[in-house]
Amino acid sequence: MRDTLRALRLYVSPVLSRENPALLCGGMYVLLLGAQMIGHHHGSLRHGDHVTMPRDMGIWWWLTQQMIFTALAHQYWRQVRSPLAAFYPRLVMAEHRAALVALAVAVSAFALPLALLGAPLLNVLALEAVALPFCLRSDIATPKALRGRIRWVPTILSLGVSLVFLLPSMQDRVLSAPWYAALILLATGLTLGVFELRPPVGQAPPEPAAPARRAEPDSSRAAGQPSPVLRILLWQPPWLRVAPVPQAFDQTSPGMMVVTSMVMSGVFMVIVAVTIMLSKGHLPSWKEIASGIDSVPRLLCMMAGFGFSQWLTLRRDWPFLLTLGPFGNRAAFARRMYRVHFLRAVQGSVLSVLLAGSIACGIGLISLHRLALAAPGLICVMMGVAYVPSLAVFHARLARPALIQFLATMSAAFGIQILAEIFLGRHPVPLWAWGVAAAAVPFSAFVAWRAPGALARADWPLEPPPL
Repeated sequence: MRDTLRALRLYVSPVLSRENPALLCGGMYVLLLGAQMIGHHHGSLRHGDHVTMPRDMGIWWWLTQQMIFTALAHQYWRQVRSPLAAFYPRLVMAEHRAALVALAVAVSAFALPLALLGAPLLNVLALEAVALPFCLRSDIATPKALRGRIRWVPTILSLGVSLVFLLPSMQDRVLSAPWYAALILLATGLTLGVFELRPPVGQAPPEPAAPARRAEPDSSRAAGQPSPVLRILLWQPPWLRVAPVPQAFDQTSPGMMVVTSMVMSGVFMVIVAVTIMLSKGHLPSWKEIASGIDSVPRLLCMMAGFGFSQWLTLRRDWPFLLTLGPFGNRAAFARRMYRVHFLRAVQGSVLSVLLAGSIACGIGLISLHRLALAAPGLICVMMGVAYVPSLAVFHARLARPALIQFLATMSAAFGIQILAEIFLGRHPVPLWAWGVAAAAVPFSAFVAWRAPGALARADWPLEPPPL
């Protein structure tokens, strides 16, 4: 009991927030969810035999609980997968019990507000149990240095469940289900969740995966030469090939961005078609499918915004590149990185806006004339978002990877998504949105001017792998 209480103390201490971006995102989502529930506190979710959750409240409730569950699982796996934890089975069992208690408190905290608004408590718990096992997986929640191989089948299922139940209509079906169906969902979800959290007692600490042996080159193809199709997909502009920052082909390669947008649109079409077939019992028309994928354009822009500042969090190779690479002193190296960051942000913003605008025109959201006017404004917004995470480098104590990731996530999730819906939506663009787009230009110029000097003066420690 004493060991469990000591382990529980970590869940209410600053330790929980260290290198845990899911907790920071979850905290912001809690504020938005609270605002939605306060605005709906006079109404009831129950309408006769059916329970209907407001669209915005349902989306934020689903995203918030997933983030909080993932943050708690991150803390648990970080403790029990530590290399020293294998020698202390009592510690592992205490962490397991503490994680179960913390998750029980989190599940109850998310269920209580909906129950007070009229939703059946059993159905709310069943809806939480649907998301629970997919948020507790050790191959995604564990720190990268301690993860095993990613299990692709649960990963695909997790993505599908997250997207399907992000639709308020699917949440309403679970909340309105009979008590026996909700009980089956609850029992299944809790069983799978407890199974995912099974403590690794008696198991050896995970070892880094051994490098795979290179296959013998095919005699019909020169060694090391990719196929022509792959070379086209992975082609990058010349200025990105000698960059001192990590390569991300899904953001720097035009071909990969086109493929990503096509795959995302196809996945959403399939999900919308299956949902309509399950809920209405007939094959969907193109108009119904198009109305279901109207969120794809803003999601494309948001995903591009997520990756703009990833290079700021991957800084372990900077001292080696500075010492061994042809980039000059620290100030010149920092200026070179920000020059490449500017080029990547321009390319990613222009390509993602053009792809998102093409999809919006294809499904009838906007016209070509509206796209020609709105595209420059949205590009300016995305350029501003690309420089928001660089605000952390102006203060030595704030230049932490977790805070940089938090700024990148929040600015992309709210700034890009909200303004992309406005610029690529059916309604006229308000004056304040144009003001935000205009203000993003001097903001980006100021940060691009001052951030390289601040980054050059900062300390670049050799960071060990996170435990």
